[in-house]
Amino acid sequence: MPYNQILFDERYLDLPLPLANPLTRELLEEQCKLQEIALFGQNTLVEKIRQIIQCIENEMPNLDKIAQMHFITARTMRRKLKEQGVTFQQLVNEEQSKKARHYLLTTEFNIEQISTRLGYSESASFIHAFKRWTGKTPKYYRA
Repeated sequence: MPYNQILFDERYLDLPLPLANPLTRELLEEQCKLQEIALFGQNTLVEKIRQIIQCIENEMPNLDKIAQMHFITARTMRRKLKEQGVTFQQLVNEEQSKKARHYLLTTEFNIEQISTRLGYSESASFIHAFKRWTGKTPKYYRA
């Protein structure tokens, strides 16, 4: 068979667990947190996503791919980011803005090359995004 499944009446989901112990639950959650730190380090999810976005060249960061790298769904990642008060798009914008400013100030790349390195298919899209981030055009920012 291509998959296994268990079917049951969904009303069972609302029933309290007869042997549930809040103290045990708290202890196990703490152990899970310690295991997560041991496996993935002290960095928060936001810091990890920032690091990944910084390393991506020539393509736009994709929520689904980054979530897959962390073995979670895109929906779970959105929820966890929301809990930390940030959205994925905010992180992408911040990191792309930093990269763009870095390229403009430290390299001789033209606007077309920078937009390609940041994953934009057209330089006009990059120029529009840069103006939204900084209030200036890339050409004016560089000068």
